[in-house]
Amino acid sequence: MKNAEPSPHSLSPVPRILAALLIALLLLTACSDEQRARFAARSGDPAEEYALAMLLMASEPREASEWLEKAAAQGHLEATVELAAVYAGDRGLPRADEELLDAQQRAAALGHVPTQMVLAE
Repeated sequence: MKNAEPSPHSLSPVPRILAALLIALLLLTACSDEQRARFAARSGDPAEEYALAMLLMASEPREASEWLEKAAAQGHLEATVELAAVYAGDRGLPRADEELLDAQQRAAALGHVPTQMVLAE
């Protein structure tokens, strides 16, 4: 009588999990800085979204502003201040006065003193 091979479903999940982690690690080490930043930003962490935005700002300012908006919506101070600069027209996109005022008010509410001073004028 032949020995029956175990069903793949009866094996412990640990080897499959380790294999998946190894594949993810290999993929991440083979990626560019931008690809790694995109992967990290997709986690929803505002610091990672901000980092990706800053990486993209010179080449893709519109996409960068979208990532800044995501981070700013979660209360990330630096993203909010940078977003105000985008809306002020300082990053290669057209000026957007309503959005600028909103971003400035959010930055001021987060405690950004230079923005508080601008709004006080």
